[in-house]
Amino acid sequence: MQKMSLVVLAVILCLAFPVIAQEDGGMPGPPPPLDDPWMNWLVGEWTGTSEGAMGKSEDWMSCNMGFGGQYLMMEYKSKSAAGEYTGGGAFTLDEKGNMVGVWIDSMRDMAKGHGTRDGNVETIVWEGKMGKYTRITEKIDEDHFVVTGKMEAPDGTVMEGKSEMRRVKKDAAGE
Repeated sequence: MQKMSLVVLAVILCLAFPVIAQEDGGMPGPPPPLDDPWMNWLVGEWTGTSEGAMGKSEDWMSCNMGFGGQYLMMEYKSKSAAGEYTGGGAFTLDEKGNMVGVWIDSMRDMAKGHGTRDGNVETIVWEGKMGKYTRITEKIDEDHFVVTGKMEAPDGTVMEGKSEMRRVKKDAAGE
């Protein structure tokens, strides 16, 4: 019985500790949702085309804020003569305000990215099993952007491509 009382007390303290710590100015709660103009602009549904070393494709992308507004969540699909490619990622800002992200896709790649912004241009350098990839996104206007990419494969070959995307819906909920 005494052992059970100690277990119950330990569980209660573990559950109550975060609340007590916050009230005492100790352990902080989660940060407020990101209010980043670039990420807010990308929220919605987009379609477009890409052209590069693998040919031409028809593309679709959906972006929304997830995990309590802490990450821009992106889902991407591309169809070409070579087949279908799917991918998804999560993007946020580091303590310096630079973009950081992770990307997984149907090529079984898991890449990490780090990037910066300058006005209407964002540059992210990705590194994963497929090699090193630089993606430059240029915001043309509220409903249009262009992406240029350069990928350096592990064998040293370089592939380049360009995508042009237009907004279909303002946000992923269809508004």
